[in-house]
Amino acid sequence: SLVGLAGLALVKYDTPYLWIALPQLINGIGSGLFQSPNTSAVMGAVPPDRRGITSSIRALLNNLGMMISMAIALPVLLGSIPMDEMMEMFVIGGSSMPVEVQQAVTGGIALAFVVSAILTVPAVIASALRGAEERLPVGLETGEPHRT
Repeated sequence: SLVGLAGLALVKYDTPYLWIALPQLINGIGSGLFQSPNTSAVMGAVPPDRRGITSSIRALLNNLGMMISMAIALPVLLGSIPMDEMMEMFVIGGSSMPVEVQQAVTGGIALAFVVSAILTVPAVIASALRGAEERLPVGLETGEPHRT
């Protein structure tokens, strides 16, 4: 995902679609390869009777992360576009916008992806440092942990 975000940070106003789609594909593959094993590790680390609450807390944190990322990205994007160009963008819109406005918008988008990539680095480090996955053994009959 970090590589995809870095690739999206390089997008300019005249970047061909293929060079926009490729980092998005990399980002999607990276997220997909991370989310499932990460969820499995979290759920496997708690007793079966606590998995419901653990799942809901994990989903809550996932949703909070998405909301916070939008709360960070939008001001970064809008703060990089001069007000007159932003108003022109909303009035004119589309591909008929002057090149200066297109450059300002894509510059803001690129900056938002740079910030996202930077914020992803600590998450990559934390995930790498968590160590090997430890699963609690589960009894087949009761769902209770084995007593040894």
